[in-house]
Amino acid sequence: MDSADDYVLFLNEESRGERFAASPRFEHVVCPVTASSRGERYVWEQLHLSPVAERYGVDVLHSLGYVGPVRTRAAHVVTIHDVNFLQRDVRMGLVRRTMLGAATLAVTRTAQRIITMSNFSRGEIVQRLRVPEQRVEVTHLAPRTGLERQRAEPVPAGKGEYLVAFAGPSPHKNVPRLIEAFARVSGVIPHSLHIVGSLPRGRLVERIVDRLGATSRVQLRGYLSAPDVVVELKGATALVFPSLYEGFGLPVVDAQCLGVPVICSTAGSLPEVAGNGAMTFDPRSVRAIASSITRVARDSSVRDRLIRAGTRNVERFSWEACATGTLHAYAEAFRTKSRRSA
Repeated sequence: MDSADDYVLFLNEESRGERFAASPRFEHVVCPVTASSRGERYVWEQLHLSPVAERYGVDVLHSLGYVGPVRTRAAHVVTIHDVNFLQRDVRMGLVRRTMLGAATLAVTRTAQRIITMSNFSRGEIVQRLRVPEQRVEVTHLAPRTGLERQRAEPVPAGKGEYLVAFAGPSPHKNVPRLIEAFARVSGVIPHSLHIVGSLPRGRLVERIVDRLGATSRVQLRGYLSAPDVVVELKGATALVFPSLYEGFGLPVVDAQCLGVPVICSTAGSLPEVAGNGAMTFDPRSVRAIASSITRVARDSSVRDRLIRAGTRNVERFSWEACATGTLHAYAEAFRTKSRRSA
């Protein structure tokens, strides 16, 4: 969308050989840092990224993942997706939590603009990190590209009726309560439950499944490639999203774009993102989760209503709008930096 400016993409060693943009206005520069070493990346960004950016004549530097150089001559924009490092329900090692929290807090004091994914996260950043409201820009995300076309394609056969949920190693994904809720209603609905993604360590989920006698009805699908995730989601009777904390919640808008009914938590940004296109529940109540699952699984009229409402809701989100907001943040950051320099 931006036809006036040139871009330099500073990549880590793991991305060597990747080309993220074909346009000649995008230059790819591999930096001598491995992103898999978080501490090494933080140190390199603080000590070296700013002079490297200056060498390439960068006017606006956009740090995409919470942290960036505290001092830089360029106007600085930083994306803070949420403040998960302050959440008890988000599993994070003490060293990482401390490093990420300190680095994020430091960059909020010097960056000209902060981008985040939802009004919920904006409120958290303003209140908990004490950032002036006018410095925080919300750029909502959007469904994966191509989903509207895939919605019209036939649903893969052979899996039977199932609900799909997305797991993660952190407790905020709330998988144990979801399984307990599903076990409560498994006698009155024919569906199985497919859980996609990484599971908490220590076989916690597997032990819960065994204890509840739900082994035959709960499928732990593990990691799936992006195309397989879309296939899994498209074939589901509904998406169940029970998170205790989310800065956005992309699977919700992906499901709505595909015409899949959504059953989701009222925590974090999810009410903002799901709109009225979801059946919502208190994520800390097993009974509430079970009740919502039963209603949607057993009543086709409820599912039809959620599909229609979800389709309307997802029209609010587009990558064009996201890009427009990002460009606005760049312009405001540059204007602020120039004014201060003058």
